[in-house]
Amino acid sequence: MQRRYIVLRVCYVSPTVPAEPTDSASPSNAAKAGFIRRSPGAIVACVLVIVALTALDLWSKQAVEQQLSRAPSWDPPAVCATDEAGKLLGPQRIATAPYVIIEDYLELHYAENCGAAFGFMRNQAPWLRSAVFVGAAIAAVIFLMLRFLQTTGVRYLAWAVPLVVSGAIGNLVDRIRYGYVVDFIRAHWQYKYEYPTFNVADCGITIGIVLLLMHSLFEESGDGSPSKKKAAAEEAGASS
Repeated sequence: MQRRYIVLRVCYVSPTVPAEPTDSASPSNAAKAGFIRRSPGAIVACVLVIVALTALDLWSKQAVEQQLSRAPSWDPPAVCATDEAGKLLGPQRIATAPYVIIEDYLELHYAENCGAAFGFMRNQAPWLRSAVFVGAAIAAVIFLMLRFLQTTGVRYLAWAVPLVVSGAIGNLVDRIRYGYVVDFIRAHWQYKYEYPTFNVADCGITIGIVLLLMHSLFEESGDGSPSKKKAAAEEAGASS
């Protein structure tokens, strides 16, 4: 009797339950798979900060253009046109008297930047500048936003993304509508030593890049959660 009972138990096969069909393309399954790891509140906050900083940058440029520059009395040269030596032929608008904030040190002064931040590549061919700047801006926005969505617990990255993205969008808008970027923050020391003129977008990009460097140096890899890394280490130690 005991032998027959053992044989029956060996031959018994539990019924299999068919697996539920999955759709990896659905948003809920994508979130379950770990693609979107940020909370809805964090995503909304990031978008709102990007919109606010971009609006501030564009408003400041428009205000400076209206108050600290004027249209020339002659036909200006082509946008960012250069001579044979690569020197710019002239601006589209003429800068008027600057607005002094700190005498001999800081002022608001209208300037047109045909290059990147702080005048980089300003003397290159227009098609090359457009390809590099527009492509780099779009790639940076896409990469940083995807990185923001896929991570959590990384403080420096969360701060850096809206700063860099808003700065890239602000300068990109200028390049699309003007062909150049409006700069106006001029720092100097009695006009003897002058820092390249910049704008609000450049400030955001610079601070954001510093935060990205801090992220790569001080924050954890992956989602940046020290507790999860500690838990993984403890689990690996228990299994060994």
